[in-house]
Amino acid sequence: MSTKIIFDVFISDPISVDKKIYRSWLDGYSEKETLAILRDDYVNKNNNQQITPIYRSQLLEETEDQYRNFSLLQKALEHPKTLSSHSMFQMDPSSRTLLIEGFYDFKDTLLRELIGRKLTSGQRRDLDDLSEKLKLRLSSCERQFDNLKRISRVVFADLKTSALEIIMNEFSLSRELSKKYVKLLFLCFHRIDLSKKKIQFLNTFDLMRLSEIVMSQWGDPLVAYTLELDTKLKEDVRDLKTYLGSQKDISEKYWRLIKSRYQTVSISPRIIPVPITPTNTPTIMNLQQQLQQQPLQQQQPSQQIQQTQQQNTSTNTGSTSLNNSTSNTPALNSTMNTSSSFIPIMYQQQQQSSQQQQQQQSNTSTNTNNTPNITSTVNSGLIPITATMNSILTQEKLKSLELKFRSILKGILVIGSNLSDSKEFRNLFEDIVEKVIEPLKRMDMVMDEVNPFFYFLIELFSPEQLGIHSLRHRDRVVHNWKSFLEGIRRVVIYLYPSFLN
Repeated sequence: MSTKIIFDVFISDPISVDKKIYRSWLDGYSEKETLAILRDDYVNKNNNQQITPIYRSQLLEETEDQYRNFSLLQKALEHPKTLSSHSMFQMDPSSRTLLIEGFYDFKDTLLRELIGRKLTSGQRRDLDDLSEKLKLRLSSCERQFDNLKRISRVVFADLKTSALEIIMNEFSLSRELSKKYVKLLFLCFHRIDLSKKKIQFLNTFDLMRLSEIVMSQWGDPLVAYTLELDTKLKEDVRDLKTYLGSQKDISEKYWRLIKSRYQTVSISPRIIPVPITPTNTPTIMNLQQQLQQQPLQQQQPSQQIQQTQQQNTSTNTGSTSLNNSTSNTPALNSTMNTSSSFIPIMYQQQQQSSQQQQQQQSNTSTNTNNTPNITSTVNSGLIPITATMNSILTQEKLKSLELKFRSILKGILVIGSNLSDSKEFRNLFEDIVEKVIEPLKRMDMVMDEVNPFFYFLIELFSPEQLGIHSLRHRDRVVHNWKSFLEGIRRVVIYLYPSFLN
């Protein structure tokens, strides 16, 4: 009687992952090189005590075993969803996470050279030069290149779905690492040109920050972390170029409104509501946390508001308390978890101590009806910031800004119209430097002066006051123009200090 073998069965313990050996394998070191690293670590930790032959043999066996496992796992790591059901290797969730996160981790210096380019097989062949330039092993460079290309193929195939959700679901990456890939892929998708001299100083971290600013302000408002720009925003900003760019009387009215505001705030300080867009509307709780993280110079205005509220609340027991509920806005988490610079807080000049005392005394005697209502203001899309903007621009700078305003506005409008032209959009950051930052720098404007300029540019845009009466979808156009300007403002504020040095 013959026996028929249907399948084989084997039993093994869950594999263990040595972090140091895994790191060496990922970095492209050979088994011999890894063994030397482990031996040196042992000697350093044991007061230069030499390693025994027995322990050396154990290290060699462990290294060879780990390398064998990693080589067998590589195919599964390229498709991480299959790793949980891998029939050959059983592992606990923490080891699985360690393997996946390590495999898809990347070197910032290498990704700086790759992002913004088309990921082709020809570019992969050029990794030899990058490997030598960056002093990285070729196998490590190839792994990181292949990972970026593999993820991009999956994400680019479904642009209607959140890229963040795709990466987390398809590649089992953590939310934090997935967000990094989304920001990098945004630059790759639009092939943003990062080779120009004026922006070569930007490192990978800078580019990820700038990428998130653009996505949060100009991306699809209904889908967080989408790679495509909002179609309606592109259309509206392009259409506005016809009015603001070609009709001189409209741009002159725009400037007169801004100049009037400069002259007004230079006379008397006031509560300034800073506009924010629905994609980054903070909850009251998050707003308070963000304000607490601001430097002292930025924090004082918000403290004045809180002091005023506390003083007025003591005289009116019926005052409404702040609501700490959270928002369900889809894109909220993508922006509020980032640096506090994503909230458009004004960089204001401080008052002299005597002026502060007078203001506090005035606030104490103010009727409760004059107290800024933070709850209602946030719900209306504005953040109240006490701005003491005495002499925020000298007469000389104001005159200089008046002469340059039309050209700066025209430059901003050109950037806006380029959103609809994929070839021109590639030069986004260089255009912002040349058309906005450099003209402001030539006027010797400092950070405390640049931010208010953009605030006025955003706040004072009104089709009625500018004499624009033929706009279709007026409210949508106004919202998209202000959202576009807010994106420009954030990029400028992030880059501006680098051009002051």
